[in-house]
Amino acid sequence: MPNCLNCSAPFGNCKTLVACDGCTGSIHMSCAGLNEDDLKRISQNKARSLKIFCKQCNSVDLRSLLLKLVSRVESIENKLDHHQEKNYDEMIEDASIEAVERMKRAKNVIIYGIPEATGSIANRKEHDLQEASNILAKLSTGMEDFRITCFRLGKASPEKKRPLRVIFPNEETALLVLRHKKNLDSINFKDIKISDDKTPRQLKYLHSLRATLQNRLENGEVGLTIKFIKKKPTIVNITKN
Repeated sequence: MPNCLNCSAPFGNCKTLVACDGCTGSIHMSCAGLNEDDLKRISQNKARSLKIFCKQCNSVDLRSLLLKLVSRVESIENKLDHHQEKNYDEMIEDASIEAVERMKRAKNVIIYGIPEATGSIANRKEHDLQEASNILAKLSTGMEDFRITCFRLGKASPEKKRPLRVIFPNEETALLVLRHKKNLDSINFKDIKISDDKTPRQLKYLHSLRATLQNRLENGEVGLTIKFIKKKPTIVNITKN
């Protein structure tokens, strides 16, 4: 068993030891200048103001640094405990809502670039359905009947083509379309883009990731891009063998 950090004497059968708040080594209670009442108060007070340091850790510079570090750790722990206690149920609820929303959107794809028709609502809906069906039929997915429904996203504007949300009967069909979207360039649909239907939280994360990627590229890193790994966007190095 190691000796006391202050007097270097063995501990023997002594059970009243104090841990140094710096190196976590052990010190005799008497070497730390404490009595039984002091030790009891310290053991009952997790976020205590009194800190115990051995001779080595008690140098002026090291002691100051350790006090700041211990204080910072305790502050972070208290904030985490408070945050978890206060917001745990809310976090669970948010996660549940997000999971359900992602499951619902897994059956959808978003098609960008389809021109909008004019006229009645019925004519515009028919136009969108025909255009989407025409594109999907030429993707060479091996499926002829997609049985889709679709509608435009956002407020109508003559200056832009609103994205078209396409809803399939199941997630498998949507995944099949996403796997074949690379065929768009070869079938004269170069202005058309297809993506999965992301939730606002997913879009926010992707936007943040793109900003991080741009910052890293501007700071001299090369060969970086964003790839979806297990459906999660991740910055990867494409130059590595």
